[in-house]
Amino acid sequence: MGRGAGSGRRAATRDAARHRALLPKARSRPATCSRAGTAAGGDWFDAITLPDGRLGLVVGDVVGHGLAASATMGQLRVVLSERLAATGDLHAAIASADAAARRIAGAAAATTCVAVLDPETGVVEYAAAGHPPPLVVSGDEARFLRSAGDQPLGVAELDPEVQHATLRPGDLLLLYTDGILERPGRTHAESTVELLRTAAGAAADCAVRGGVPCADLVCTQTVELLTGTTGHEDDITLLAAQLVPAPAEFHHRYPAAPASLPLVGTELAEWLGHLRVGTDDTDALRHAVVELATNAVEHAYAGSADEHEFAVSARLTTGGEVEVEVADTGRWREPVPSADRGLGLQITADMVDHFRVAHDDTGTTSVVRHLVSRPARLLTAADTGPATGGRPPRDRSLHVEAEPSATPRIRVSGPVDAHTAAHFEQAVHVAGATGTRSLTVDLGEVTHLAGAAVPVLHRLVSRHRHNSTELLLRAPVGTPADVVMTTVGIDHDTGRPGEDD
Repeated sequence: MGRGAGSGRRAATRDAARHRALLPKARSRPATCSRAGTAAGGDWFDAITLPDGRLGLVVGDVVGHGLAASATMGQLRVVLSERLAATGDLHAAIASADAAARRIAGAAAATTCVAVLDPETGVVEYAAAGHPPPLVVSGDEARFLRSAGDQPLGVAELDPEVQHATLRPGDLLLLYTDGILERPGRTHAESTVELLRTAAGAAADCAVRGGVPCADLVCTQTVELLTGTTGHEDDITLLAAQLVPAPAEFHHRYPAAPASLPLVGTELAEWLGHLRVGTDDTDALRHAVVELATNAVEHAYAGSADEHEFAVSARLTTGGEVEVEVADTGRWREPVPSADRGLGLQITADMVDHFRVAHDDTGTTSVVRHLVSRPARLLTAADTGPATGGRPPRDRSLHVEAEPSATPRIRVSGPVDAHTAAHFEQAVHVAGATGTRSLTVDLGEVTHLAGAAVPVLHRLVSRHRHNSTELLLRAPVGTPADVVMTTVGIDHDTGRPGEDD
């Protein structure tokens, strides 16, 4: 347990940094990765947007297990991915990794497969060093591409041969490590046939499981079914990219009223879902855009009795970033940061990669840009049976429930924004007897803590302090409420329910 940036946050940050080093996000035009095995191993993957808008895909495998293999893997991964990201030349990237493998202790005989996909044409270039070739899944059929290099890294100077293939819309490209083929009780030939059949079967299930991204299902179901039958002795990594048409750009207009705010967040999240954007980036973009919409609602037309609107537009750039614009035709008001107001723009800037505001006599336009991704999934022994499908739709309404405990406690779920802040404040007043008894408020399931909620929290804390009681705000590390309260300096507990109660 910790308060604000206390020991709990420091420990969680260290653990998260180690996890990111071993399991990088599949960055940009979202790809999907699943892994089975130890967290510290020699497998690695990358998905990288190249300077010309193509997508670079990498999987690799270092001999051995444990921290030593992880350290070696990290060095090779950096060399290969940095060269590929800078040049887009997969031949040069593999050659650089080969040269590095002859210098780095323990890197000799590592293997890798690198593919570069042009999403506009469907053309795939790929090459390998001692690694099995990519697999293409088309509908309910699967096929291996032509072998692209038998010699591993660091053994002798490589001159990798670049092969070509073309994907059709809907086709899925699957890169993997040989742990999926080298399973107990199976010959290499048997495992190869099983991989083809299982990947094709998982792809066929996509039509049955409506709304489930096919790359997600193929990755998770293939690993789960194959290892669930035989187990596995080596780490396994599967990386998938699917050629799908991007949805039309997002263009909507909304009444400049608090009731519009939940709709903005819901419709933007649905559009991001069609782009296969991961949960963390969806939440960050939704949170930032709702903050900007709140500014338009509360400030742009202040003092006017007329009905007004604001517009929200979003698009996916060729560089794998989502760019969202919020525009109004009202009057700009200089923000005055304080403990109670003017923090919406600060919260927005902290949520996304880039943020800018332009204003003149015709109104205000705010733009956010954020590089989107999908997180890798680490499968454990508990992950058995077929994949369960996509994430259910989120309930966007606010719920406040009393929880059984020795001291008064309530759990809040859903968005606390300009539309629901008054409801939230009243519920806390009632549960805490208007500040006369101590109260714990669990904000771990809050999906959006808007700038409009900040003055409410300050008022509630102040009221309890005035009555010599405690209002304990609880938000585990990394949750939306934790991120916002840390940003604005509101003291809170970062433990989970049941910890040190």
